[in-house]
Amino acid sequence: ILRSRRSGYLDLTRLQALVLDEVDILLIDDTFGPQLRTVGVAAPVEQTQFVFVTATLPDQIVDKVTKEFPDVKQIRGPGLHR
Repeated sequence: ILRSRRSGYLDLTRLQALVLDEVDILLIDDTFGPQLRTVGVAAPVEQTQFVFVTATLPDQIVDKVTKEFPDVKQIRGPGLHR
């Protein structure tokens, strides 16, 4: 995404939703947070819905997501992972 955006091939100004699966693994990588912020800055944050999906949700990841997105809402299902 970042390479395409930097080269001018990707315009995020009309982005409506961004869905990231396995966000617990992505956010463990310290290089992913800055990349996500770059996408967030390019997207119209007021109208873009960011959806983070994961089977497990360690407290460390909840803290990181809450820091980056203070208005985050958690939705938890009765899945197999607890």
